[in-house]
Amino acid sequence: MKKSCITIMLLLIILLSACTTVEPSETTETTAAQISSLKMYITDAQEMTLGGLKYESWVKVEPTNFSADDIEFISMHPDTLSVEAGKVAVGGNLWFSVTAKKEGISGFYAQTKDGKLKSEVIKVTITK
Repeated sequence: MKKSCITIMLLLIILLSACTTVEPSETTETTAAQISSLKMYITDAQEMTLGGLKYESWVKVEPTNFSADDIEFISMHPDTLSVEAGKVAVGGNLWFSVTAKKEGISGFYAQTKDGKLKSEVIKVTITK
């Protein structure tokens, strides 16, 4: 009798524990307003060839728990070059790629979506 009571109690505990729900934890992702630093990995002027390979690098973002949606890349002359955000890598790095569109000299930088924080400007010269 004792064994069957203990067995029934254990089954009830198992069933009750399976029925309880766990609330999802709150997100701790940083917003654009909380980003404190945007630093380009390579700050030297770049040279690209029209129709050549894309230039790829990353911007270091702090704090590291950010969303790529909170950062945008700005081309100073969108008709000359375009910049596209890539994936977020470990350690707070956001990859990007630059595509040459026509000959000329331009630049680009990263900024928070609210425009309050900007990285260094990277100068790019595009030749044929």
